[in-house]
Amino acid sequence: MTGKRAGAAMGVMNTGGNVVGAVSGLLVPYTAEWIGWVAAISTGAVFAFIGALLWLIIRSDRPMEDPWLSAA
Repeated sequence: MTGKRAGAAMGVMNTGGNVVGAVSGLLVPYTAEWIGWVAAISTGAVFAFIGALLWLIIRSDRPMEDPWLSAA
């Protein structure tokens, strides 16, 4: 999908996943204290479902446009 920039794309995806994981690890206990454990876990499930739905619109059969080449 990203061609010769596959390494950079995977690095960005990995960093994004790790940042979200760190933030959610800190956010869930505060959410549980504020509105309860059921709501905190349900919120995580909702975001996981939204993420799964977003994967349905990703078109890996088409290469991405290179913004560096189109700007020149």
